[in-house]
Amino acid sequence: MGRGRLRKVLLAGGLSALLAVGLAQPAAARTTWSGHCDQLGFISFFPTRKVLPEPAGYEIATKGTCHGVLNGKPFDGPANLFAHADMHSPMGCLIGESLGGSPAYMRFARGALDVDLPPAKKKRLNRRRKDPKDAQLDVSIDEMNINLVQPLHIAGVYRGHGLGTAQFLIGPDELPERMRECAEEGVPGLPISFEFDTVQDLHG
Repeated sequence: MGRGRLRKVLLAGGLSALLAVGLAQPAAARTTWSGHCDQLGFISFFPTRKVLPEPAGYEIATKGTCHGVLNGKPFDGPANLFAHADMHSPMGCLIGESLGGSPAYMRFARGALDVDLPPAKKKRLNRRRKDPKDAQLDVSIDEMNINLVQPLHIAGVYRGHGLGTAQFLIGPDELPERMRECAEEGVPGLPISFEFDTVQDLHG
């Protein structure tokens, strides 16, 4: 067998082996969601937010319910969201924006949410493994704050979009103290609620 023919045979054999290995690999898990979600929780600011916007980040943890279609099947149940967004975006108490696609994830639970489990059971959970009954959706969040209201854009890490609104929850009795913090040492964090609807199915 000539060198040219031998090279072609080896190349064909190598490509066949790579194709076989590729076909043997499981497809990457992907969650799809279409529907409406309502969430309630707390957002922490770092550094504290003051009147003048400055580079800042936030951490938010919420829980609530969602109803719609999850991975092609009807879903109406508990869900939670978590984000740690160290985006250094210009944020203040009264106005600001974070348009860098803050990384976040949502968990849709077929049973109890992990955050609602008793402490003893939480310790037994391996945090690196998801409950097979649950589904995790990886997303990114863009938002602007105008006083107490935040328009939201949520995108799946692969594709899809959702739009919603977040609201800082400050009662009339608390408002004077929060305004004082805003003008002086800064607001460290606030209770928050938000809702959103998908415009295009989220894939993440």
